[in-house]
Amino acid sequence: MSLFGRDTERKELDALLFDPRDRTGVLIEGEPGIGKSALVEETIAAAASVRVLRTAGTEAERHFGYAGLHRLLYPLRAAFAGLPTRQYDALACAFGLSDAEGEPSVHLVGLAALTLLSDAAAEQALLVVAEDVHWLDSASAEVLAFLARRIHTEPITVLATVRDGATTPLAAAGLTPMRLTALSAAPATLCAAGSGARDAHEVRHHSVIRRIRRTTPRGNARQVAGNRRDGTAAPPTTGPARSLHQISRSSTVTTIRFHLQSALSPAEVLGVLTDFGPTRPAAWPTIDTEHFTVHDRGETWAEVTEGTAAAWERARYEWDPAGTTVTIRTLDSKLFGAGGGWIFRAVPAGAVSRVEVELTRTPRTLKSRILAALLPLVGPSSLRKSFAGPLRAV
Repeated sequence: MSLFGRDTERKELDALLFDPRDRTGVLIEGEPGIGKSALVEETIAAAASVRVLRTAGTEAERHFGYAGLHRLLYPLRAAFAGLPTRQYDALACAFGLSDAEGEPSVHLVGLAALTLLSDAAAEQALLVVAEDVHWLDSASAEVLAFLARRIHTEPITVLATVRDGATTPLAAAGLTPMRLTALSAAPATLCAAGSGARDAHEVRHHSVIRRIRRTTPRGNARQVAGNRRDGTAAPPTTGPARSLHQISRSSTVTTIRFHLQSALSPAEVLGVLTDFGPTRPAAWPTIDTEHFTVHDRGETWAEVTEGTAAAWERARYEWDPAGTTVTIRTLDSKLFGAGGGWIFRAVPAGAVSRVEVELTRTPRTLKSRILAALLPLVGPSSLRKSFAGPLRAV
């Protein structure tokens, strides 16, 4: 994804990666939808020479001790057994790998995490990414701050994001603060979409409309539209106005495909996707209780409405309990209407599962066509983030 309007921030983050000097990392601050996640994704894309380990805070897991740290360190689980005994015992207790009772020492858990990361960084430099740290469980946030204060001599860099006005131990961990402010409409469209904000579709729509209005030529109608023999306006041939004309005439189905890796087994992925119990809104950041209704269900299907006030959808889920695929047919939605849907397919990939996602939209109105045109640009990164918590992405 090409990110516009953030050249200064991108240069600073590039310097952090390739010439860190005495800095251990950056804490990106900004209001929801300002573009924090888009900037993080752009930085990761430029970090080809380093290994990226990432985690993110989610509302659904903010009260689960060490949930955020588990996501961060899970890719290093093969090295757990090589830890010093006391560090291993503390980490095993924190992650539920032992029968020990009571709370582990945060200090020992932090030392275990530091050992794992330092050993991994000795083989390849690390970029530790922690998004939405204001939603991290308190134990994970304390351990990340502990790490940030002790990696000055290690090839490890921390990149974290936090919402304006939120408190986090990382704010006092020596990370360089970077505050994002609002951009003009066109660049803000890309940044806000990558943030995963619930009203990002509305932001994108109005930003595109403003840009089209601002850049469409003004003046004599015949000069602007071009001259047809019958005096009617011809379709514009260049510029944003032409793009709007093409979108308004288009009926093309939009399909995007992406994948993520999950710590769950394929059967567990299927279970999470088809769990329509009362805790579903708490587990999925894109669903709230006011817009979640199970209309009917059977052993291999369900018809539900779920989402938020900004983007709800009524859909029919179908699955084979012994299989690894969930098919979702959209019966109606606020943004796109009926048609299209989702396909989730989970397959084993070594110690993890590869979850393949396909989203299809069939826009019928001008607004929905504009949104559908933006989906390939901003959809994958935003959706990966919203699925990361429930599907335990690694």
